[in-house]
Amino acid sequence: MLSLTSASPREALVKGAVLGALVSVAIVLIAWSGLLSPRIGLRVEARDLSQTDFAFVPDPLVLAPASAVALTFINASSEPHNLVLLAPIDRRTGYAVEPGDSRVIEFNAPAVGTYRFVCTIHEGMNGTLLVE
Repeated sequence: MLSLTSASPREALVKGAVLGALVSVAIVLIAWSGLLSPRIGLRVEARDLSQTDFAFVPDPLVLAPASAVALTFINASSEPHNLVLLAPIDRRTGYAVEPGDSRVIEFNAPAVGTYRFVCTIHEGMNGTLLVE
């Protein structure tokens, strides 16, 4: 255990310097890992177009490559839905998000391109993620 109380001022100074260095290394490692980088907030909703026709809104979602993203999925529909970001992102909300509930999916945007997301509960309910 590192204690700043010691018998000599020199020992206290050395221990303080070591502690400061450890804190600095921890901050650099956290920043390098992306944990401190701001996340771009995106929002997508599941909506009823009719009693049997559903859509993601907005479609497409647009973002920059390598962006750290916090995507909020809101089920504004009268039916349960989910949101599955297909490869190479491979993130999902879980099986069912009940009407009125929401989930957040965090990921890093892939390279420039067009990517798909789907609701696996309702066949044909697709969306597009444009990275440009």
